[in-house]
Amino acid sequence: MLIKTNFATFKNTEKTKKLFMLPKKEINIYPKNIVNVNALIMFYFSELELDLDGSVDYIMAKSSLELNQIEFICRKINEGYLKIFKSNLKGQIDLKNLLKYAVDALTLE
Repeated sequence: MLIKTNFATFKNTEKTKKLFMLPKKEINIYPKNIVNVNALIMFYFSELELDLDGSVDYIMAKSSLELNQIEFICRKINEGYLKIFKSNLKGQIDLKNLLKYAVDALTLE
């Protein structure tokens, strides 16, 4: 069985499943609120040259995501930003769009 994304097709193995899995909602320990979401956004993206406008509102509107899942998505975007997004997109993308792409890729919402 294969896992298909917009960019590639992967063999369905345990290693591949872990690559694409969000953390479980049950292990979340902090509440999802504007203060905590804003803290995550500032922690991961304040030093990057990204437009942060609307990113907190976008995440707060995603009712299916818990804070630990939001943190996972932010961390993965941060890890790939300098290596992939900044050089290939030449700085012409905002955080809200990166979050939207990640949420769409990782959820069924």
